[in-house]
Amino acid sequence: MDHTATISCTYDSTEIASVIHDAIVIETKTITGDRATATISQNKATVVIKIDARDPRALRAAKHTWFSLLKAAEKTSDAVSVG
Repeated sequence: MDHTATISCTYDSTEIASVIHDAIVIETKTITGDRATATISQNKATVVIKIDARDPRALRAAKHTWFSLLKAAEKTSDAVSVG
């Protein structure tokens, strides 16, 4: 694929990163398509999302999707740690 993006988020701890990683990594199996793919990895307190897309429009849509999933996972993580 011709277009790529990397989203890298570092959290306060490896445990928080693991919660975020585990919450979104399952989406790589449910979000399928032939125009964009994503891989999720974790390195200590950092979660990395690598996106490959066929065209700029697919890349923009995939970035939007993954940022939304990250935001939802972060909000959920914050709610669980507070409550």
